[in-house]
Amino acid sequence: MAEEPQQDPWRARSALDSPIPTSTESAMAITFIHPEFEGRLNGQAVRGPLLIARHVDAEFRMESEEAS
Repeated sequence: MAEEPQQDPWRARSALDSPIPTSTESAMAITFIHPEFEGRLNGQAVRGPLLIARHVDAEFRMESEEAS
């Protein structure tokens, strides 16, 4: 199973080697601990072909009262 057909087999990779987006509860857990981030924090998880690894993609929307 290939992710994308390639002319050069060395450039092709298996679809099983690709990262797969999935859901995570980490953003909800952070807003449970820090309610001030409610509605301003989002997160996503990615599963990959690694035995021991973590990837965090955190998005914060920060606003300053002094911002114009």
